[in-house]
Amino acid sequence: SIETMVDELNMSQSTLYRKIKSLTGLSLTSFIRSIRLKKAAHLILIDDLNLSQIAFEVGFNDYKYFKISFEKQFKCLPSKYKAKMAKK
Repeated sequence: SIETMVDELNMSQSTLYRKIKSLTGLSLTSFIRSIRLKKAAHLILIDDLNLSQIAFEVGFNDYKYFKISFEKQFKCLPSKYKAKMAKK
Protein backbone atom coordinates (compact mmCIF):
# COMPACT_ATOMS: atom_id res chain seq x y z
CA SER A 1 0.00 0.00 0.00
CA ILE A 2 1.01 3.62 -0.29
CA GLU A 3 1.21 3.98 3.48
CA THR A 4 3.59 1.01 3.71
CA MET A 5 5.83 2.45 1.00
CA VAL A 6 5.89 5.85 2.70
CA ASP A 7 6.86 4.25 6.03
CA GLU A 8 9.46 1.87 4.57
CA LEU A 9 11.13 4.52 2.40
CA ASN A 10 10.96 7.25 5.05
CA MET A 11 9.61 9.95 2.77
CA SER A 12 6.42 11.91 2.48
CA GLN A 13 3.65 10.75 0.19
CA SER A 14 4.08 13.76 -2.09
CA THR A 15 7.85 13.15 -2.43
CA LEU A 16 7.25 9.47 -3.13
CA TYR A 17 4.60 10.36 -5.72
CA ARG A 18 6.99 12.76 -7.51
CA LYS A 19 9.83 10.20 -7.55
CA ILE A 20 7.64 7.34 -8.83
CA LYS A 21 6.03 9.63 -11.41
CA SER A 22 9.41 10.84 -12.69
CA LEU A 23 10.89 7.32 -12.86
CA THR A 24 7.94 5.38 -14.27
CA GLY A 25 5.41 7.91 -15.54
CA LEU A 26 2.79 6.22 -13.35
CA SER A 27 0.87 7.43 -10.33
CA LEU A 28 1.47 5.63 -7.03
CA THR A 29 -1.69 3.56 -7.32
CA SER A 30 -0.93 2.64 -10.93
CA PHE A 31 2.63 1.69 -9.98
CA ILE A 32 1.43 -0.56 -7.15
CA ARG A 33 -1.22 -2.13 -9.43
CA SER A 34 1.46 -2.78 -12.05
CA ILE A 35 3.69 -4.54 -9.50
CA ARG A 36 0.73 -6.66 -8.31
CA LEU A 37 -0.15 -7.62 -11.88
CA LYS A 38 3.44 -8.61 -12.65
CA LYS A 39 3.43 -10.81 -9.55
CA ALA A 40 0.12 -12.34 -10.70
CA ALA A 41 1.58 -13.04 -14.16
CA HIS A 42 4.53 -14.79 -12.51
CA LEU A 43 2.18 -16.86 -10.33
CA ILE A 44 0.09 -17.85 -13.36
CA LEU A 45 3.21 -19.24 -15.00
CA ILE A 46 4.62 -21.14 -12.03
CA ASP A 47 1.57 -22.20 -9.98
CA ASP A 48 -1.52 -24.19 -10.75
CA LEU A 49 -3.70 -21.99 -8.56
CA ASN A 50 -7.15 -20.87 -9.52
CA LEU A 51 -7.10 -17.39 -11.13
CA SER A 52 -9.40 -16.05 -8.43
CA GLN A 53 -6.95 -17.28 -5.79
CA ILE A 54 -4.06 -15.60 -7.59
CA ALA A 55 -6.02 -12.34 -7.85
CA PHE A 56 -6.75 -12.43 -4.13
CA GLU A 57 -3.16 -13.38 -3.26
CA VAL A 58 -1.74 -10.33 -5.03
CA GLY A 59 -4.24 -7.94 -3.44
CA PHE A 60 -7.28 -7.78 -5.73
CA ASN A 61 -10.59 -8.40 -3.97
CA ASP A 62 -12.66 -8.26 -7.17
CA TYR A 63 -11.78 -10.82 -9.87
CA LYS A 64 -13.58 -8.83 -12.56
CA TYR A 65 -11.44 -5.75 -11.86
CA PHE A 66 -8.33 -7.96 -11.77
CA LYS A 67 -9.21 -9.43 -15.16
CA ILE A 68 -9.77 -5.99 -16.72
CA SER A 69 -6.53 -4.61 -15.25
CA PHE A 70 -4.55 -7.69 -16.32
CA GLU A 71 -5.86 -7.49 -19.88
CA LYS A 72 -5.04 -3.78 -20.06
CA GLN A 73 -1.44 -4.34 -18.96
CA PHE A 74 -0.62 -7.63 -20.76
CA LYS A 75 -2.96 -7.39 -23.77
CA CYS A 76 -4.53 -10.77 -23.03
CA LEU A 77 -6.84 -12.37 -20.51
CA PRO A 78 -5.26 -14.03 -17.46
CA SER A 79 -6.75 -17.35 -18.55
CA LYS A 80 -4.87 -17.12 -21.90
CA TYR A 81 -1.61 -15.75 -20.50
CA LYS A 82 0.12 -19.06 -19.82
CA ALA A 83 -0.60 -20.33 -23.34
CA LYS A 84 0.56 -17.02 -24.86
CA MET A 85 3.85 -17.17 -22.97
CA ALA A 86 4.38 -20.84 -23.91
CA LYS A 87 4.36 -19.83 -27.59
CA LYS A 88 7.27 -17.41 -27.12
